[in-house]
Amino acid sequence: MVGNPSSIPLVFPVFGKGKAPHVTAALPQHGFARISQWKLIESTEVPDAIAAQFGLDHTLISEEYRQLWPYEFSLTYTVKLTADRLETYLRVHNVGDQAFDFNTLLHTYFLIPDASKVRVVGLSGHDYVDKVHQQTPKQQGDVIIPGEVDSVYASVSSPSLDIRFGQEEAAGGVRLERRGVEDIVVWNPWVEKAAGMADFGNEEYHRMICVEAGQVAEFIALAAGGSWEGGQVLSLL
Repeated sequence: MVGNPSSIPLVFPVFGKGKAPHVTAALPQHGFARISQWKLIESTEVPDAIAAQFGLDHTLISEEYRQLWPYEFSLTYTVKLTADRLETYLRVHNVGDQAFDFNTLLHTYFLIPDASKVRVVGLSGHDYVDKVHQQTPKQQGDVIIPGEVDSVYASVSSPSLDIRFGQEEAAGGVRLERRGVEDIVVWNPWVEKAAGMADFGNEEYHRMICVEAGQVAEFIALAAGGSWEGGQVLSLL
């Protein structure tokens, strides 16, 4: 599954396609977490919020993936929703006796009115990797979507970004606050890439943008018995 314009696929344990000789090289694009069957751990509901926890561990992934990535792990994904706020957190626990390293990313798809008018505020002045043009420029002003965009901003200093749906403040939008993660990816496949994606409508790129919080510029090393947690808070502007 690639995703759809209102979802949050979970990237783990590799961002993109792993490169040899790293152990993730043979795994699917973005790893196995987003294409594995998770289990519901618990759900709660109170008057102003609902929450749920989901789990995935080495016993729940396919034998093929266990052979390709032979580590013992436990993932806990926590989701909390209120009227104007969505919180999502991923906890990674190394339950085995071997250290491993990993990438992770909340590959958030935002359904928006018009991709040509959207802007991402809060990344100006940051160096980034432009994967479309194979360049490493500095961001000048707000991020816009003039065509295909696939950009990685490492070690972002601002704790929050605004995804604004238009040039006017009244156009509305979403604020993304990072929690324990440093990197941001901005993506829109535009015309040609969208046409070549089997589970993505040819015209869906007009109404979506991915602004993704995670740890992808470098792998996170996790010792045996160690844990890591990161996430994001999304709120309406």
